[in-house]
Amino acid sequence: MPKRRRESKEERLERKLNKYKKKCERCKRRKDEHSKDNRNENDVGDIVESIESEEEIILENIEPEEEEEVEIMEVKEEHLEEDIIEAMGPPISTESSYGQPIHPEIYKRVEEAPLLNPELHMIQESEKTRDKKIENRQNLLGLATGTILKCVDNLTKQNFNKLDIIKNMTEAARILAHLHSEDTVIRKNLLIPHLDKTISKTLADLKRDKFLFGEKLSECVKSATILQKSASNLLKKSIPKPFKPRQNSTTKKLLSPSTSKDPEEDVQGNQNFQRPATKVQAPAVTRSQPHKQKNYRQQRAKYP
Repeated sequence: MPKRRRESKEERLERKLNKYKKKCERCKRRKDEHSKDNRNENDVGDIVESIESEEEIILENIEPEEEEEVEIMEVKEEHLEEDIIEAMGPPISTESSYGQPIHPEIYKRVEEAPLLNPELHMIQESEKTRDKKIENRQNLLGLATGTILKCVDNLTKQNFNKLDIIKNMTEAARILAHLHSEDTVIRKNLLIPHLDKTISKTLADLKRDKFLFGEKLSECVKSATILQKSASNLLKKSIPKPFKPRQNSTTKKLLSPSTSKDPEEDVQGNQNFQRPATKVQAPAVTRSQPHKQKNYRQQRAKYP
């Protein structure tokens, strides 16, 4: 707590002088704003003259005085009453920690958010899930807002219960802390899909502090990559099988008489082998070209 010091005489007189100046300005302002009222302007002038005369008297009475030693006064901290401390509830932790999820019983007093129209239930399931999450957030915000407004309404009354107000404000603070924690999880879920898949699970389990993924993010990533490499070395590596080309029926018949892979050698060794007949397309013959038909007959005679 800052320490107070005793106010000197000059400062006290200067403060009074500023007070009279403000009063004079206020009187002039009233004269301009309320010109329609039936007030006597001479009274306002007398007030201004009296204030100016008082200022002159105060300035004449100011005398230079010697510097006095400043007395240091210690301000004691006020302790809260026991009933107020009980109404606020026990502290969660002395260390800096982050809020836990709100109890489901608190949701019963929530101010309901607008529901989704029944005509829009044909949208995708992912869109429905996202809309439901936003609806729950609206419900919690409505609960916190309603609780705070209830406390404000109680404060406007003459006879209000101080303990009830403290309880309601504590509940509203816990709800807002819960929403703050949920926003942290949402930020993580939006960033993790754009990072490496091998360390996504490690990043999801990290706890926040000053940074979103913690101050020791680089160390956790290094340890995760080393662990993954050691695990891959322990696994049995599968040996790929050699590629075998697929053989059709004609190739199998040609390769069956001998072990040779050349089909021409097998054809020469097998005297009973008959080459399959090939179809020769007849050329287009016209009346002006009879020699083409003769050549075609000669070619057909070679291949019975």
